[in-house]
Amino acid sequence: MEMAFATLKPGTTKDETEEIAKKWQQLLTTDATPIKCYPIEDDKILLGVDGGYRDMHKVREFVLDQPELIEFEWQQQKSKPNHLLKAGGGGKQPMSEEQKKEAARKEKEAEIRRKLETGELWAEKQAKDKADAAAKQKAAKPKSGDKQKEKTKTKQKQKTKEKEKPKDKPKERAKPKSKDEL
Repeated sequence: MEMAFATLKPGTTKDETEEIAKKWQQLLTTDATPIKCYPIEDDKILLGVDGGYRDMHKVREFVLDQPELIEFEWQQQKSKPNHLLKAGGGGKQPMSEEQKKEAARKEKEAEIRRKLETGELWAEKQAKDKADAAAKQKAAKPKSGDKQKEKTKTKQKQKTKEKEKPKDKPKERAKPKSKDEL
């Protein structure tokens, strides 16, 4: 679960904060971003998202466009709303490299978790295993052209060996032995 804080304009009452929290929750839920908004102080709302970084990025963009906001804080990073940026009142702080890496890691974890829950990961593994097995089988079978090349090479080797062999001299006939030699 990702959590963030939204600080509203000074002078916002507890009732107004509750009303704004309720409105933001309805609007974001309508936009297919499940969120929980909890007014925790007169001018502060706690925002909670189960969908991970992707959903919190949507929430952040939405909240930064709201006129009631003066500051958004997520992962100890504070951002000013867009209406203050246009008036020259500050700016969004870019994410550090460490925060970007952490965001990517958490997004990957969420994606793997989703795939595990839906069975997609198992299906991907089965498809990969099947493809690997087919590739191994294909690599093990020589192609028909390869068989012909092998036969040709074998014949050439045999011819070369025959040429290299010294030709045998015709065998001399054994002379009949004389009676004395016997």
